[in-house]
Amino acid sequence: MSIRWRLIIGVTGLLLVVSVLSIIITYRRVHASMAVEFDDKGTTMVRILSSFALRGVIYNDPELQQSAIQGITGGGVEQDVAYIGILDPKGQVLSESGRNELAGVSKPDLNDKAAIGEPIHFVYKGEQFLDVFLPITSEGKIYGFSRIVLSFAAHDRLVRRLLYTVIVTTVVLMGLGFIGAWFVARNLVTPVERAAHIVRLMAQGDLTKRIEVRSKDEVGVLANSVNTLADNLQKSMESLVGKDQLETLIKQEREAKELLQSKVEEFVQFTEKIGKGDLTAALKASGSDELSVFAHHLNQMVESLKRITGQVKNSTVSITSAISQILTATTQQSSLGTEQASSINEISATVDEVRLTSEHTSNLASSVADSTKKVIEVSKTGEEAVEESIKGMSQIKDKVESIAENILALSEQTQQIGEIISTVNDIAEQSNLLALNASIEAARAGEHGKGFAVVANEVRNLAEQSKQATAQVRSILNDIQKATNSAVMVTEQGSKEVDRGVLLVNQAGKVIHHLIDTITTAATAAEQIVSSVKEQTIGMSQISVAMGEIKQAASEMQDSAEQVVHIAQNLSEQCNWMNELVAKYKI
Repeated sequence: MSIRWRLIIGVTGLLLVVSVLSIIITYRRVHASMAVEFDDKGTTMVRILSSFALRGVIYNDPELQQSAIQGITGGGVEQDVAYIGILDPKGQVLSESGRNELAGVSKPDLNDKAAIGEPIHFVYKGEQFLDVFLPITSEGKIYGFSRIVLSFAAHDRLVRRLLYTVIVTTVVLMGLGFIGAWFVARNLVTPVERAAHIVRLMAQGDLTKRIEVRSKDEVGVLANSVNTLADNLQKSMESLVGKDQLETLIKQEREAKELLQSKVEEFVQFTEKIGKGDLTAALKASGSDELSVFAHHLNQMVESLKRITGQVKNSTVSITSAISQILTATTQQSSLGTEQASSINEISATVDEVRLTSEHTSNLASSVADSTKKVIEVSKTGEEAVEESIKGMSQIKDKVESIAENILALSEQTQQIGEIISTVNDIAEQSNLLALNASIEAARAGEHGKGFAVVANEVRNLAEQSKQATAQVRSILNDIQKATNSAVMVTEQGSKEVDRGVLLVNQAGKVIHHLIDTITTAATAAEQIVSSVKEQTIGMSQISVAMGEIKQAASEMQDSAEQVVHIAQNLSEQCNWMNELVAKYKI
């Protein structure tokens, strides 16, 4: 990089660093200063609101409260005010204005006297706000609270506008600084470049050129020094070889330089042909000087390059053919690997499904085995209950038969009582006849037979009562006879039902016993199924693990095949590139 650009970049970079630092420092200072002013503004406004709203809060007059709020907002002129609220001592809103949704976003503890009056900063929906509470007091008594929420939107816009102004000003100043640095660098470096050019010509043997001096500063002193050096060198050369010889030497040097330049141009054209792929070109190397020897070596290099190019061309054809075969084989292997991986995935999925089914079957078989064990226990309990039922039925049958025998004995006794009642009834009728005859005889006896008539009358009454009692007893005996007959029939039916119940219970006992045998066999089979399914599940798990290993091996094989395909494709591309490269050369 030249001195000019170093100087320009250095000055511009320094200006850039200073500008960025000044922008950052200015932004921070302005932002901090305006934030402090914003806090002071909010505190002052809430104090004014407290004094304005005192009467409205004391008298609970909404109009005075709204008037106090309007006095703060100024009819909407104050754009920073987002919300104004007047609250009672409990924190309930009495009057408010502005964005009412901000009322519940930030709210201090009204019982914390230290927190009230301190500005609170909060962010709501990406916008920054300042919230200030202040009590409304009079003679030490708190009548309510005033609240003002200020929005930083206008403040942020002002800060951004100021920042944009500073940035634009800085960019303009940097542009002016760059232009100034360019002009300064030009004035400083241009004479130095001229001096360097003159020194370069002096080194090449041209001592006739001089620098035009336009200033008397350090650069002018440097130019004068270079001119003085050229004059001294020229005088020294003239004093050593003479002016004519010096001119001859200069002429010979120029001719040698022109010859060398023509040879160099010839070599450049030769190398350009070789670079373009023309290997048929050749240099003339007839002399024995260094340039001829160099041309001879270049011709030998071209011949070697011809042979190498031919060999590379033949080799790339063979390599391309081999790579095509490798690519075809590896592509087929990759396809087979993909199909094999797909088949392995299907087999693995099937094995997993079978394993899950086996596990589910094992669980079901275990449940069946457990259920059969419980059923066997219940069946044994049922068998015992059947045996107890048979014993109970036998006891019931015995008791029913005993009841039937007792009822039959009772029926026979009622029949005997009926016969006795018939005898008593006959005696009562005969007593009635005797009493009637006695009454007749007493009537015949006259006064002497009155006492006997009374006795006969009483005997007849007793006979009538006995007759009525026997009739009632006969009726009761008839009812008892009917009841005993019904009881006998019922007991006979009960005995038959008991016999039938005993038969059914015996059959149920046999069925339950057969069921126990069947369930026992089923439980044994279920346990065998559980054991077999567990072994099958273990086998399926082993198969699944083996399939996973096979799948991994197939995947690795497929990856290897894909890598081989990728390598073969790269080799094919390299061979094609070599063919294209070799094809550029003419042999």
